[in-house]
Amino acid sequence: EAAARRFLLARPQIPKEARDAIVATNTRPRIIHANEGTVIILREVNAAPGADPADMISVRIWLDKACVISARMRPLAATDALRLDLVKGEGPVSPADVVVRIAANMTAGKEDAVEELAEALDDLEDRTHRGNVDLGTELSAMRARMSRLRRFFQPQRAALTALAAPDSKLAAAERTRLTEIADTMTHALEELESLRERGAVLQDELVATAAL
Repeated sequence: EAAARRFLLARPQIPKEARDAIVATNTRPRIIHANEGTVIILREVNAAPGADPADMISVRIWLDKACVISARMRPLAATDALRLDLVKGEGPVSPADVVVRIAANMTAGKEDAVEELAEALDDLEDRTHRGNVDLGTELSAMRARMSRLRRFFQPQRAALTALAAPDSKLAAAERTRLTEIADTMTHALEELESLRERGAVLQDELVATAAL
């Protein structure tokens, strides 16, 4: 954190409010407009093998017309993918395009996490219907992961929606792309809500069967 603060202090165009937000412990997704720039804090699903799908990694971004600066505490798949694009000569064309691409990469990870949960719930339902009723602990853990994901998804969608708003400092084309990304987040949230409802129904079935 000390090194990050020194780096930010060396850039006078970044106001204190923005510097503090970038290095803050609280990394809840949000948008902060400060002077001529914007602080953008987003989260990504941890894509490491075996990682809990509810484990999130944050990226903190300063964006203005001339530059974009990002910071993270752990490896981030969304920025790694962007780095590969740069190596291939297919990188962003503007500072704002960096943010849009990071947001798109992060959203793709969230859809994957919901899909993995859906497949796991399908398996639990199949096993239950085949007569295996000793699944309460496994289902409870799955429902807990769903709840944690939901708590992260909602502020992420809100941050993306705010960034795509007409009063943001982005161009219309970039706002349109961010609106599409926010819509994808909305769809992921709706799918997650459906999974939570199915999980509750399955929990009731297990309880009813165990009581027989």
